[in-house]
Amino acid sequence: MMKFLLSKKRKNTTKAKKDLYTAIELSQYLINIEREKEKFKYYFSKMPNKWKKECLEVIKAEYNTLYSILSKSE
Repeated sequence: MMKFLLSKKRKNTTKAKKDLYTAIELSQYLINIEREKEKFKYYFSKMPNKWKKECLEVIKAEYNTLYSILSKSE
């Protein structure tokens, strides 16, 4: 989740793209393992609301599958 937040905050676009790519690749792997998907949703639910909102903005634009999983868990 932090990589999604970092990708939005970075001024260096190369690093931002790298953070986003890493976050998406790791998320794609984790959500295909049911136990890990549940952990993912749990930890997302424990984040501050401001962070959740910022994460969902990035995720919605870049990764619809994860967005649909996390937006249901709120």
